[in-house]
Amino acid sequence: MIMKTLVISPGFFNEESIKVFSEMGTVVKIKTDGNLRDNVLKVISEFDIVAVKVDFVLDRKILEEAKNLKVIASATTGTDHIDMKYVKERGIKVIFLEGANTEATAEYVFALLLSL
Repeated sequence: MIMKTLVISPGFFNEESIKVFSEMGTVVKIKTDGNLRDNVLKVISEFDIVAVKVDFVLDRKILEEAKNLKVIASATTGTDHIDMKYVKERGIKVIFLEGANTEATAEYVFALLLSL
């Protein structure tokens, strides 16, 4: 099955990441000039996968337009920018960096404690 991926904020994703998406099918990097939200709303219905970072909100209005969406790949450790209730209702898979900074955060807190 050939998947179609929309990369929002393409400057954030390195070429290696884009290559992984391209191995699954077509990759489109959205133009970030003008009104990004309006640009996404115009085209999102065509895509199976959306790659996003934390500065773009995938709210219910946008997700309702994403008729073919199967996967959201978020380059973040949290999902505050995604309407998780709605994606669960729709059965959309969300992939994110859960727990990616846990060890570094603990080390930082311990270092702060030592500095006191």
